[in-house]
Amino acid sequence: MGLLPLYFLVLHPAGAVEIVANRVVWSLIFCALLITITRTWRLLGNAFRDRAVLGPLAIAAGLIAINWLTYTFGVTTGHAVEASLGYFINPLVSVLLGVFVLKEKLRPLQWAAVGIGFIAVGVLTVSYGKLPWIALVLAFSFGLYGFVKKRVGRRSMPSRASRWRLLSSLRSPAPP
Repeated sequence: MGLLPLYFLVLHPAGAVEIVANRVVWSLIFCALLITITRTWRLLGNAFRDRAVLGPLAIAAGLIAINWLTYTFGVTTGHAVEASLGYFINPLVSVLLGVFVLKEKLRPLQWAAVGIGFIAVGVLTVSYGKLPWIALVLAFSFGLYGFVKKRVGRRSMPSRASRWRLLSSLRSPAPP
């Protein structure tokens, strides 16, 4: 997560909940402004009316909230190494979800890469000396968040792609 932990140190004595709450509020303000500028409130309204979209998006919101609170808690309480380990474990969680839930097939070389990843994470975990619960919460919450977002993205506008479209529309006006 780059230099973000250094920013958290500057925010001391703010705790994880206060930092994440500020992020949520400022993101909400920014997104409302962006949606207003691009006149896409109708798309948001459609998503809120569709239970097949709203339910998974609520689950995704809960998972990313758990992820951010855990990450911020880990960094602000001196567990930055454990938090980093969570983001090394996350790709393995994503691959396992793909293989076991989505029934994706891996080629032998891909399995070898996954095996090396598991060995590396195992070595890091053993050298850490205790069960890295922060790392596991981060890995599974972010892996499940990605899984849920991928599933809901098929029924609604994908959020990242939508943001890029919204930002692009600010740069160049839409044709009449």
